[in-house]
Amino acid sequence: MKVLRLFSVVALSAAVLLCAGCKNDKEILPPADGDYTGVVLNEICGGAADDKDDDWVEIYNTNDSEIDLSGVQLVKIDEDDLSEILCAIPNGTRIAAKGYLVVAKKNGAFSAGISNTKKVSIVLNSPSGSIEIDRFDRDAELGADTGHVLGGSYSRIPDGTGVWTIVTECTRGEANKAPEAEPAPTPDPDAVKDYSGLVLNELNGNKPAKYIEICNTLDKPVDLTGVQLRKNDETPVIWIAPEGLSIEAGGRITLISDQPSNNTAAGFEGGLSAKKSLKIELLDPEGNLLDVFKNLNASGQEIWDDTPRYNGETNVESFGRYPDATGEWYMMEPTQGEENAQGNSAISMETSEPDPLPSEIYEGLVLNELNGNDPKYIELYNGSDEQMDITGVKLRKDNEEFVYTAPEGTIIPSKGFLKLLADQSDPANGFSSGLSAKKSVMIELFAPDGTTLIDVFKNQSQEKGDSWGESDPKYNGDENKMSYGRYPDGAAGKWYMTTPTAGTANARGSVEIVWQ
Repeated sequence: MKVLRLFSVVALSAAVLLCAGCKNDKEILPPADGDYTGVVLNEICGGAADDKDDDWVEIYNTNDSEIDLSGVQLVKIDEDDLSEILCAIPNGTRIAAKGYLVVAKKNGAFSAGISNTKKVSIVLNSPSGSIEIDRFDRDAELGADTGHVLGGSYSRIPDGTGVWTIVTECTRGEANKAPEAEPAPTPDPDAVKDYSGLVLNELNGNKPAKYIEICNTLDKPVDLTGVQLRKNDETPVIWIAPEGLSIEAGGRITLISDQPSNNTAAGFEGGLSAKKSLKIELLDPEGNLLDVFKNLNASGQEIWDDTPRYNGETNVESFGRYPDATGEWYMMEPTQGEENAQGNSAISMETSEPDPLPSEIYEGLVLNELNGNDPKYIELYNGSDEQMDITGVKLRKDNEEFVYTAPEGTIIPSKGFLKLLADQSDPANGFSSGLSAKKSVMIELFAPDGTTLIDVFKNQSQEKGDSWGESDPKYNGDENKMSYGRYPDGAAGKWYMTTPTAGTANARGSVEIVWQ
């Protein structure tokens, strides 16, 4: 394969390269856009093992003919989504069929660095910038919190067409190579398939070494073949112990995060976060649970990737057992591959309490005032000491259909009111029915399940009692343009005919309403 390196093209003089290089020379017009089909980003390095400042980008031509790359731009987008042009490829630069072009910082092609640890995007644009030829997005291609070691790279395997892969040894200007699989471990002839002593011992979700540590508490080696790790109840599993892998009596193994799938003896697929709630399960080869770690969310619930209940990132701590391998979980100083020290903060693995009953969730929520005169409204009141989310709470009229369902995110402040207007099609503003002060009416307040009754108001008929829509209600708020309201506000209050007080505290009325 022919390798073309910028600023060393023999066919171009040094003077031409100096004028047509990556500097912004306003006197030279950029070349016109061409056809760049088959030209791709092929390998990206954020530093060689012997020179961390030797950042470079490799371009590959998949075509059977050479391509003119004059003026083609390399653009970097950093972790803050800030974009800058690294380089405009010099005029006259051509890339051979099936050939490579290496653009290197060390050769002066561009001055800005390329991170090998942070989020980064590299874009190959046409000279005008209007055509995106190819793009590499690290997080999209390889996942967040990934990176390559010094001397490694992000590589397409195979060249030009394959998926992006993290490799530990770059292949600058040469065909990319897949990572070599570690040799299969030599089985321990004394190892037994007894998994009773296997436990999760330490988890560290902080850089640079994110890892999971497994311990064997037995006095004999254990054959780990087929033992698995599962994350956040997801499938597939993130690790399966390869054939012949064992753990010595009283020993431990450390698995590093974001390792290729063919490197299962040394690590596991997928990241490990100290910022998000996390569940890691240790399973036997049949999928039976051996041990579990739960970093519950802030509410103590098993909702993974939510805000965690305890955050090992706060003090760059890991989660570990103390005493080592047998004790309770603590937040502690990382002790990768070594015996754990006692942490300063114990971690409870208990799940949250059972979901409270609706009567507990909506304790303090009541019908507080009803006005059948213009403007017609129903008022809800939250008598609790905390704001209340009433999403899904319902109103039913006259034992028929529901006329209101509280929209997502409907909040009533502590000791606060919610006024719902009659004859509204939008539940954000009110309820979908009229409200009469001249007729008997029943209004029921239900939990979101539609069956659990929270509160009820009954303006009964004088003649027919519990019969709704009659023109002879037991008490008529229309007569004096009164509303029906609790006094004092809330569950403890009695119902009165009172002066309307929508959205404010009710006054004591002159006529008490008695339920019979």
